[in-house]
Amino acid sequence: MTFWLNQGISGFQLEAVDELNDSQFVADLHNITQEASANGNARVFIVGIEEKDPGRILVWLNETSADLLVSPYLEELGHEPTGEKLAKTVSNYIKAAGAAWPAWSGGSWHLADLVAERLLPLYHLLLFTLPGTPLLRYGDEIGLRHFANKVDPPQMPWDDRAPGPAPSPAPALPPSLNSTAQEQMLQLLRELSELRGKERSLLHGDLDSVLLTSGAWGYLRRWDQSARFLVLLNPGKEHASATPRDPLQLLTAGTVELSTCPQRLRGDQLSLSELMLAPAEGLLLRIPYQA
Repeated sequence: MTFWLNQGISGFQLEAVDELNDSQFVADLHNITQEASANGNARVFIVGIEEKDPGRILVWLNETSADLLVSPYLEELGHEPTGEKLAKTVSNYIKAAGAAWPAWSGGSWHLADLVAERLLPLYHLLLFTLPGTPLLRYGDEIGLRHFANKVDPPQMPWDDRAPGPAPSPAPALPPSLNSTAQEQMLQLLRELSELRGKERSLLHGDLDSVLLTSGAWGYLRRWDQSARFLVLLNPGKEHASATPRDPLQLLTAGTVELSTCPQRLRGDQLSLSELMLAPAEGLLLRIPYQA
């Protein structure tokens, strides 16, 4: 481990640490990683657990000495979650985490194995707009499914090598995901990553739930006097009303930053009084700060 850290790698991820039953060993590895960060090049130590019980996961989140904890917590959502299920599962995790910094991922699986294919873009928008750190597996950015041979993972279809026989199997993509859908999903992630990196409300802000129906969930990310971001999610198969609770009448309109619905364009101004979300739509709106 020390050898590879000296070679300049960014960090380590250790899986199934809950099977080790040795918290001191995990702490020792974290200390080694921290010592390698002393020269100004920050290293990260990520641990993964197989525990599926939400209560035990949260115990690990608060007790582990790692920088980030990867767990299968989101498996609790199921393949086709409702808006209510999204809100309850995520909110409970954030509340129980307290001061701990949560990480959001599909655990040891790809997102495409956990949720319906139509919801993959919505899940990406969800993960990148929650407090904490979003973590993706190799291939999540294009809807890759789980592959058995982790030593020789599938070749991505957009590398810079010359055309020729693939040295490894083709990506295990869902049958209906064509190259256009892959590129759209990848572009969405690029834009989400860029936006998250420069907007303080998305990086550090509080999360306030402002919409909850059987079909949709909405939350507001806010930080000091920075622009607010309203996230609206409809995991259902029908259109859903997305008018937020707004007792102070501050959420009247917003500017589209990103949407999983191709018909919505960045920069469009939307009234929130009678807003409807398309099936499986995730929508990110910018709301100007108002004193």
